[in-house]
Amino acid sequence: MNRILTTLGDFVKLGFFAATIIFVLIVANLFYRSEEIVNAESPQTVRLARWNEQPKILGAKRGNPWINVLDGKEILTDFSGSSELQASFENGDNRSLSIATADFDEDGMPDIVIGYSNDKSGAASFMRGNVDAIYPNAPEAKLRKARGEFTNASFLSPARLFGLSVKADFLVAGDFDADGHFDIATAARNENSIYFLRGNGKGEFDFAKRVELAGNVTAFLADDFNRRDGLNDLIVAVQTGQKGQLLIFEHPYGAMKASPEMFTFAAPITSLAINLIEGNAYFDLAITTGNEFFILRGRDRQLMIDESGKQADAMQFTRQSFDFQIDALAIGDFIQI
Repeated sequence: MNRILTTLGDFVKLGFFAATIIFVLIVANLFYRSEEIVNAESPQTVRLARWNEQPKILGAKRGNPWINVLDGKEILTDFSGSSELQASFENGDNRSLSIATADFDEDGMPDIVIGYSNDKSGAASFMRGNVDAIYPNAPEAKLRKARGEFTNASFLSPARLFGLSVKADFLVAGDFDADGHFDIATAARNENSIYFLRGNGKGEFDFAKRVELAGNVTAFLADDFNRRDGLNDLIVAVQTGQKGQLLIFEHPYGAMKASPEMFTFAAPITSLAINLIEGNAYFDLAITTGNEFFILRGRDRQLMIDESGKQADAMQFTRQSFDFQIDALAIGDFIQI
């Protein structure tokens, strides 16, 4: 019995000794990994976007209980691009006018392109979406925290600048040439041209096409209208004299290749929006002109005439008048019933 107890005691001592060795090895490994992280790239060399601590838009859940807005903060970032553009932005000779969002670099995160006016014409900046803002505790995010490369800002620095031919009062995104990459289209208010810039899937854009219009632009929208086919159509409103004209650029091979479908209104168009309004499977277009509100019903528009000679479905409008001037509209499910 004494021999058995002695053997058990030896096992206990051996187990305690082994556990001590394992604990020491774990601690040593942690110190070693910590040393590796500390010796990683210096945080000062990493250019990070960050939140401005001062709110720029005040709305701390006040007002209607169905629309709650938190205080908005500005993203502070560095800029890259031509020295002339960078100097313009550093000197403050610019004003942000518009914004478009899509996964321009095709990494699975939404990015943004912001349109500006500057002292000469126009400019835009591209900012990559930040996955760490959504998943801050992912293993990759924790490693970036250890290296000093982590930011919880929604977009990453630096913002890449590029020039535009006009001040970007309007800026929209879509695959306008049907090549699988998101492009952008832009226009200046009260000028009569649209500019298409082709995206390459890497967050870079090159001038592709200029389209001259019959009047000056008053409203601008990119969305998948009518029967959805996965391509954003471009919908532009222009003013011709005292009237308004609606141009719908829609084509199975992208809006860049489209000859626009045109509709004329008695007054200039002030706002456009697309959503399911009439209750069928097609997306409808809401239009405001003066004190009037129109709905252009979505349809299965057969853009390419087939061998049978069939044309697109006939368009259908509904109209409603109000006692006030309509400057803008938005469509959504705002009331909880």
